[in-house]
Amino acid sequence: MEEETLAGESLKLAEFLNDPAVSIVAHCTKTPIPLDSGLLTLDDLDESTFGGYEPIPITQWDILPGEDEIFGEAVSSPLTFEVGAESTPELVCGLFLTIQRDADPAKLMQVFPLEVPISMEAVGRTFSRQVRLFSVDETAV
Repeated sequence: MEEETLAGESLKLAEFLNDPAVSIVAHCTKTPIPLDSGLLTLDDLDESTFGGYEPIPITQWDILPGEDEIFGEAVSSPLTFEVGAESTPELVCGLFLTIQRDADPAKLMQVFPLEVPISMEAVGRTFSRQVRLFSVDETAV
């Protein structure tokens, strides 16, 4: 999407997500995610360890166009996780995003529970998701 077609909070979100100093990474978790997931920290989440698992840096976003000065929305490119090596079967209960700016430590950004956990048991087993981010200009609310 051309950045010139964006305005308001959508433009601010696009600038943030395309900032080379910002790194957003998707991870799988084997921790069941409670309804009050807004209270979780990185230490609360056990990252998946199924064979061949690797977190996925999100480098492409589809910023939904709009001229709303308060709200912005973006959807990630598809994220595909795959069992790449023999391992003990493992349930994936959700995804979580970390954000890191420059050399600062990574921080928990957002948690996405799966309605039904996915069993990652056989080499070649995959699952794909896209994540959606919303932004709000808090100075206008």
